[in-house]
Amino acid sequence: MSENIIIAIVLAIAVLSAIVVLAYASEDQRNSAESGQKIAGIRGEQLTSRILSELLDSEDVLLTNVQIAYGDMETELDNVIINRHGVFIIEVKNYSGTLTGGAYDFNWIRIKCSRGGKLYRNPVKNPIRQVRRQIYILASYIRENGINVWVEGYAYLLRGNSPVKNAYILNNREDMNAAIHLRTSHKILKDTKSDIIELLINT
Repeated sequence: MSENIIIAIVLAIAVLSAIVVLAYASEDQRNSAESGQKIAGIRGEQLTSRILSELLDSEDVLLTNVQIAYGDMETELDNVIINRHGVFIIEVKNYSGTLTGGAYDFNWIRIKCSRGGKLYRNPVKNPIRQVRRQIYILASYIRENGINVWVEGYAYLLRGNSPVKNAYILNNREDMNAAIHLRTSHKILKDTKSDIIELLINT
């Protein structure tokens, strides 16, 4: 075997090794980012539940991580409040960085700057679209079980960094209190409230 062929084989092995190393490094970065997002999401949900617990009246009921399905659609609701005004969904988003996007965009774009000064852009769920879907699923599920009730839903952005002003967006605890206690004049009967709570607990 000539020296040139040996050199070519060695170079090919070196290139393949470098590709494998880079692929694993990229996968590790993706896994680390996803893990960080999950941790931030869990912390955000826990913080929001504490805030809601402080805002609730004695007759309000808070359910967390409610899983429901209607037809072929499924969803998990971070927080559901049932009170004399109706049923309220509070979806929590703990997005860091700068967000860009519109109310009707499928995704928003999150822009973050690394410690080294490099900008990263990645898509995140548009919580407005997500909440509108959740309202439809929950209202349909409740109605399917023989209960007619007013359902509202909101996305609470913990960092107050929504790129749009929208009726579905909550930026602080004052917004949350207004949403579940002040913005609606709807009323539900005590028995209806009890039926909804039992239905959602047993899903």
